[in-house]
Amino acid sequence: MAREQILKRAEQRAFDCPPIFSSAERKKYLRLTEVTQALIGTLRGSTNKVCFLLNLAYFKAEKRFYTRQFHEADMLYAARHLDIPVEKINVKKYDTESFQRHKKLILQHLGFQAYGKVAEARVRPELQTMIRSQKRNKIIFQHLVESLIRHRIEVPNYRKLFDFISTELQVHKEDLLHTVKTSLKPQQKDLLETLLEQEDDEGKQVLRYTVTLLKRFSQAQKPKKIQQNVEDVALLRKHYFNLESTIEALALPHEGLRYYAQFVLNAKMFQVTRRSKEDQHLHLLAFIAHQFFRGQDVLVDVFLKSTQSLHNQVIREHKDKVFEHRREYRRSVKRLVTVVQKGLRSPLDSIESITANEGLDADAKLEQIEELLALVKTERTLAEEELDLLDSTTQKMLEDAEYYDLLESKSRRLQNRVAEIIKFLHFKGKDKT
Repeated sequence: MAREQILKRAEQRAFDCPPIFSSAERKKYLRLTEVTQALIGTLRGSTNKVCFLLNLAYFKAEKRFYTRQFHEADMLYAARHLDIPVEKINVKKYDTESFQRHKKLILQHLGFQAYGKVAEARVRPELQTMIRSQKRNKIIFQHLVESLIRHRIEVPNYRKLFDFISTELQVHKEDLLHTVKTSLKPQQKDLLETLLEQEDDEGKQVLRYTVTLLKRFSQAQKPKKIQQNVEDVALLRKHYFNLESTIEALALPHEGLRYYAQFVLNAKMFQVTRRSKEDQHLHLLAFIAHQFFRGQDVLVDVFLKSTQSLHNQVIREHKDKVFEHRREYRRSVKRLVTVVQKGLRSPLDSIESITANEGLDADAKLEQIEELLALVKTERTLAEEELDLLDSTTQKMLEDAEYYDLLESKSRRLQNRVAEIIKFLHFKGKDKT
């Protein structure tokens, strides 16, 4: 079966073609240093000298060799730089033996290793890590090129890199299938097979598969939806712990689990069942693990959203109450000022006038003052009531009692939503040692 290509045809051709230099880059990479001149001085023939300089320049730029592929502008520049007439250059005569000799010389000069089995062994651990994480093949390809350069290894052509990656992908998949085949116990296989069975409900016109029922989680904050999430995650947890030994034996990181689980999430049932048994089991194992972890994340997310939603509602209502208290405070102050002016300031002015009246004796003055105080007794009572109301309003504004009262009044609603989540989830504290 033909293997899926990593790069498109146009990208493959671009990868296997020499870089196109700008004027500045041409001057940079085709510069003749003393060392370069000494190396070229050991060569014979105009064609060999020009081709060597071009291979050296391209390798400095891309860490790659391109055999007899040279851009005309680069060739003319190199010939002029070496004082070699263009008519003396015949690239067709630049044979494989000369190219291999020049390649070895350039690698030694720049401290690079030729690509081969030994070089592949050096970068294989990084490639296997990327493959286990199930990164996209194009990302793996780019990372492999970067890894080769970082290890100072020649970057080969697209075909060799494609074959290397494809082989490692196949080895990885075969290892996983072998692990599934040797690790799964009969009862675990039976458990996985139940996921591919239809639900047992004669009252429904359309019977869905068990695995389909576990594909989606609701983000809604309604108690019924939350309860359904909890039940689904509880079932996934039960399956996960029954299959944990095999899942751990696969040693797949979260990205790898998500990759295989994503196929089950997106595929039709016939696309799952037409695979080999080991392949089915591999994807279902990853599905169980991924959905169990994802389901817990969804429950925590719903818990946080429900809590935050109620908290925001309490804050809004508390702000409304505070605003109302401030309006009441201003009204109380205004009423108090009016009462004080009528019940205290005016009587005091009258008392002052009475005491200053020289036409009245002391008994008369006392009698008039008593009559006056009796008249303003109602205003004084009103002033005391306004002071009490003002004091009460001020206390409410300064204290947070109402805020906590609001929280308490709405706590039952929150409990109806998140109580099942709290009881279901197991939280791990931080290790302080």
